[in-house]
Amino acid sequence: MGRDRGLLFFLVALWLAGFVVLLIGWLAGGKAPSGGQQWRSLACLVLCVAVGAGLAVFWIGQQPAVLRFDGQTWFVRPAGVEPGHALEATLLDVGVVLDWQIYALLQVRLALGKRGVATSGGGRWLWVSAQKNSGASWHALRCALYSRPRTGEPV
Repeated sequence: MGRDRGLLFFLVALWLAGFVVLLIGWLAGGKAPSGGQQWRSLACLVLCVAVGAGLAVFWIGQQPAVLRFDGQTWFVRPAGVEPGHALEATLLDVGVVLDWQIYALLQVRLALGKRGVATSGGGRWLWVSAQKNSGASWHALRCALYSRPRTGEPV
């Protein structure tokens, strides 16, 4: 997990798509903005810069980490930290948002404390890549993401 070229390409393409739509809308107006339209142009420009800044913050927040699944519970820890270390966090929920076979965007909710109380909000986004994993571990990760959680009841 963490930053890689695939994530950078995705974020830049996302920002450029929005910018192109903004530019087409602005050019479709024909004449230069005046009066009441100036604030719209300025608002669109500010929005474009804000979205770019938000995507940059997301990029910076994608630190190298290790995702682990023990068959029932997901864990995430910073790269270089051993399993079971105090820095390893328990995940209450892991959902696949985007799946492109060699890249996946996950939404996770972290547990806090020993009682596993969920954090507020929608959780965090994690970018995972086959480039950062060997073929066997990537296949195992994808199988675990799409498997049903174990329950004590027979199927």
